[in-house]
Amino acid sequence: QLSRIRFMKKSELNGGLQAHLTQQDEFIYEPDGASCPINGYKFSCTKTTLVYLACILTCGILWLILHWFPRLMLRWSHHPCSLGEADKVLIKDPAGVYYVLKVKKSVIDGASGITFGPVSVRKSNQFFKDIEQQFTEDETTVTFFIYKQLKYTWNQATTQFILLSECSEHSYSKLFPAKPLQERIVLARRALYEPNEIVIRLTPILKMLLTKCLNPFYCFQAFSVALWFSQDYWIYALCIVVLSIVSLCLQIYEMRRNELALKRTVCGSAPVSVYREVNGFPTFQQVNSTELVPGDIIEIPRKGCTMHCDAFVLNGNCIVNESTLTGESVPVTKTPLPERQRKNESFNLPSLSRHVLFGGTCVIQTRNFNNEAVLAIVVRTGFRTAKGELVRSILYPKPMKFKFTEDAIKFVLAMGVLALIGMPISIYFMYRAQVETSSLVMRTLDLITIIVSPALPMAMTVGIVFAQRRLRAIDIFCINPGAITVCGVINIACFDKTGTLTEDGMDLWGVLPNMQGVFGEPIFKPSELENGPLLEAMATCHSLTLIDGVLSGDPLDLKMFQSTKWEFLEEFPEGQCKFDMPIPAVVRPVRENVLEEDPLVGAYEVGILRQFPFTSSLQRMSVITRSLYGSEFCVYAKGAPEMIETLCRRDTIPSDFQSVLLKYARDGYRVLALAWRPLKVSCVRALRIERERAEQNLLFLGYLIMENRLKKESNSVIQTLKDANIRPVMVTGDNMLTAISVARDCEFIDEWDRIIIVSAKPPPHVATSNGAKVDSPAHPYAPQVNAHLGTELDDVAPLVEFHYAEDLHKPVTEVTATHGLNSVLHTERTRQPRQTVPQTSVKKTRFFDRWWPLGTKRRCSETQSELDSQACAPVRSVHFVIDTRVSGDQHSKSKVGFRKGPNLLVPPVPRVNIRMIDRPDFHLAISGKTWSTIKEHYPWLIPKLVVKGTVFARFSPDQKTQLIETLQSVGYFVAMCGDGANDCGALKTAHAGVSLSEAEASVASPFTSKQQNITCIPALIREGRCALVTNFGIFKFMSGYSLVQFFMTIILYVVGCKVTNGQFLYMDLFLITPLGITFAYTKAYPHLSVDPPSIHLLSTVPLTSLGLQLMTNFTLQILAFVWVRQQPWYFPLFEVDSSFEASNYENTAVFTVVLYQFIILAVVFSQGAPYRRSILSNYFFVLNLLACIAGTLYLTSYPHDDILKLLEEDFDGTETKNDER
Repeated sequence: QLSRIRFMKKSELNGGLQAHLTQQDEFIYEPDGASCPINGYKFSCTKTTLVYLACILTCGILWLILHWFPRLMLRWSHHPCSLGEADKVLIKDPAGVYYVLKVKKSVIDGASGITFGPVSVRKSNQFFKDIEQQFTEDETTVTFFIYKQLKYTWNQATTQFILLSECSEHSYSKLFPAKPLQERIVLARRALYEPNEIVIRLTPILKMLLTKCLNPFYCFQAFSVALWFSQDYWIYALCIVVLSIVSLCLQIYEMRRNELALKRTVCGSAPVSVYREVNGFPTFQQVNSTELVPGDIIEIPRKGCTMHCDAFVLNGNCIVNESTLTGESVPVTKTPLPERQRKNESFNLPSLSRHVLFGGTCVIQTRNFNNEAVLAIVVRTGFRTAKGELVRSILYPKPMKFKFTEDAIKFVLAMGVLALIGMPISIYFMYRAQVETSSLVMRTLDLITIIVSPALPMAMTVGIVFAQRRLRAIDIFCINPGAITVCGVINIACFDKTGTLTEDGMDLWGVLPNMQGVFGEPIFKPSELENGPLLEAMATCHSLTLIDGVLSGDPLDLKMFQSTKWEFLEEFPEGQCKFDMPIPAVVRPVRENVLEEDPLVGAYEVGILRQFPFTSSLQRMSVITRSLYGSEFCVYAKGAPEMIETLCRRDTIPSDFQSVLLKYARDGYRVLALAWRPLKVSCVRALRIERERAEQNLLFLGYLIMENRLKKESNSVIQTLKDANIRPVMVTGDNMLTAISVARDCEFIDEWDRIIIVSAKPPPHVATSNGAKVDSPAHPYAPQVNAHLGTELDDVAPLVEFHYAEDLHKPVTEVTATHGLNSVLHTERTRQPRQTVPQTSVKKTRFFDRWWPLGTKRRCSETQSELDSQACAPVRSVHFVIDTRVSGDQHSKSKVGFRKGPNLLVPPVPRVNIRMIDRPDFHLAISGKTWSTIKEHYPWLIPKLVVKGTVFARFSPDQKTQLIETLQSVGYFVAMCGDGANDCGALKTAHAGVSLSEAEASVASPFTSKQQNITCIPALIREGRCALVTNFGIFKFMSGYSLVQFFMTIILYVVGCKVTNGQFLYMDLFLITPLGITFAYTKAYPHLSVDPPSIHLLSTVPLTSLGLQLMTNFTLQILAFVWVRQQPWYFPLFEVDSSFEASNYENTAVFTVVLYQFIILAVVFSQGAPYRRSILSNYFFVLNLLACIAGTLYLTSYPHDDILKLLEEDFDGTETKNDER
């Protein structure tokens, strides 16, 4: 079970691949199934004493390093041990983040009635064992730790830490029939599961401040500032201190504001009516929601409430607004689970979402027969709820690794190494010049602050801050500023369809009735239909409800019902309900639409007795109705045509069913099918009949044609992205053909491009010697064979097929799949399955198969060739071979056709080849069903298909997330844009998730746009490119400035000279600081270029440009230094008097040259088009440049004596002698 922690080999994690691991390798599972290595450590007094002694001897430097690397502190102060003896555990999460957690022990008195022993968390198939049997009168010690807000408890019986189980891991029979809990069981479960609350603990301000101050960046700043103060370079040091304090205050303010906002959003409690056994008698009592425990039965108020737990509906219906959780603004109906599904089946919350009230959602109202109370049973509490999972994803986001940031850190470390190399050189020359020891040490340490500027990190954030301000001005809000630069390299953009590319609502285009085997003419006004099954289906088959007198529900259902011009009634005054049974809702024609002479005026009413809600897995909904004075019930169903077709009698399906469906779907309409049948059962039976029984042998009624209009901005935005070689992809839950049509209308697919639909079948079974079918042990799959010999290669049925969307029967030439059988020799039992793993699935993958990713325009020949996954070609030929060998228990020889095993004929291993010719004019379309089949049985094909996939239809929320992860795994930088409905996981997973909804689910999305269209995507990419290029430029400018200043200092040290504090101040404060700030103010270029900016700082082009500039600058400094010493008027002043150490010809010459070099560096590295506007548009930067040039010209021409004195001062009360110049 995925939520439990268990010990396992890595070979189990890797699907049977062998790994050489020791028995100490232990793993835990997170709730989503991700495995995390865990190791135990026991406190060592000796090691801890030695560590603290070393910290004292190193003046706290070692302690600082151990603070930055807690796992190092753990290993140096603790002994490795088994988990059962551990005082602390070290856990590495799937993102590579380490957690050092303290193992806690709680002693609970059994006599108090709330004691539970370790057996209470024993791994068991039972949901809640009789907890009262676990009580003891002795004290019981419970060992546990808290990991990402989840409680893991030690079980001595199984020697495991176990994540507390929930009902979704067990069968329904352990919960049903639900019974009220006894008080002692409630107390025990509360002690076990903790209070039912999502706690956001506010970090103390002092702790925030200390944590930030101990950051390596601020520690280095503190070292630099201390050094500068000791050298009386206090003006610039004070500026750095002020800027750092302001930065710290802003960061702490932002952190506290975010914590408070999150706390206000997610924390809360409310009174709840709970059904418990008190003093032996079941009764309802009011308690606070924090006191709820799994297994509690709660009453849902008739007027609704906010859910503070996940609960399973036991009876009645609940109308729920889930917008705060899923972003879906349409109320949904929650119903009890049919009794048949409650027997010995395990919970699967995603598939049972229509029966679960999720924490954080709002119940609008409830309905039940005879005004009975609507009850629900609590299944998850606290951080285990759906809302808790969302909050945990916000509290523990997946760290985003960015190549530019990694390269920048490496470059800074390299400059630090250069400083270490320069230190002995400077020491040698200063010692030779007989510089005082204290001054020698200070100047040597000063080299580190020169070459690694403390202002560099702050300068790097300026461009992001300006980009964030510009985004805010166009109503794009960012909660993760670091993601802005990642947007600059986005090369694929995924879009949801409904509400993102198209308008939210849908309009009814018309109805196509079934006219005795063929479709009739379209009916554009359904209200003009005669009373009958088709009109009743449109009036009843929906999930609408009245909320405060307003009809609410799915927009499609609303449009369908409104087209009938009937009225919807839910509440009836006492004695006015005309039906002889409880009816939740009634529909009837509006009075003015009924002819006055009609004798049945007011009598034509249809009661909706029961509703089977729509689910994405079933692709349909249905209702059971009864007409007033009618003698029988009716079942009406509405759903996807391909699904309704399977439920209808074949003789009622029109002959032109498929052709008409294709016609309207290709034109971009959404097509739904309607069907019905009379149900001749009793009222009691109608209320208890199973859904599958009710929805069989239906009579086909016709098509419902809905029109979903495109947003006016969609076409232009998609064309803009395509022009910039950013690949657009549609991922939607809608019908495949409708999605293809919208993709063509939005110009995802050009007019003459081919669309190829991918289909896949699960692997066949293998025949045993007695003819029975069993699942093949061979992976990936084996064809079905008989017990006789002679299976040939051609007998293998195609398992992955490709068809043109325009012509399903025309053979596809662009991409083909070939299937065959490999005869392999039966090997030893110890041999493990061997697989040729696709190159695209490993991290070394490059952008191998992009048809418009990074501007690569070359094309290969159209002949088929084997895929070279290491080549960076756009859509090269794909040829993939998988070879799986299956071991058995016998060492018998095999023949072509089958291999023998114990009671099993093992067939030859199949081979699957996929070939794609190098043509950019075709696109793959993949359905959710095909995706799940391929991912389960043929996962190596997924990376090959996504590089050409443009339309992904009928995708569930989980499949959308899987698609994003797959695209990232093959090297794409992915943007995802959705309206929040069913897109939450994908928005959180993408490099740049942009939500068009302000719902709570979008809190985890890095970006939120108030503009309800996709124009935010090009704007975000433009600003991202601008910020990235700005960071590149600032980094090169600041690095160049540091290296130029470093080389200047070394040159002067050669002859015993130095740079004064006044000169440093002018360079640092009056040149570099304003240039660095205004440098980043340049706005983004208004158009997206074909090629994105580079993210590789340590690559040829950036290093070459920086290197050439530095070589030129170094050469000019040396020339100035040598030239001034060769002049006839030159005299080595510093050799006459040490007071001329800073005031001499060499210093003046080199300093003057360096000033102009700084200005030139700012201009050279300020890149313009195609990512930023021209520097001439940056008025602040231009004015700053002019001021710097004017000031430098003034200093180098004929400065005032007072200015010279300031430049020659060291601010220590002394003044260097002013030479005659």
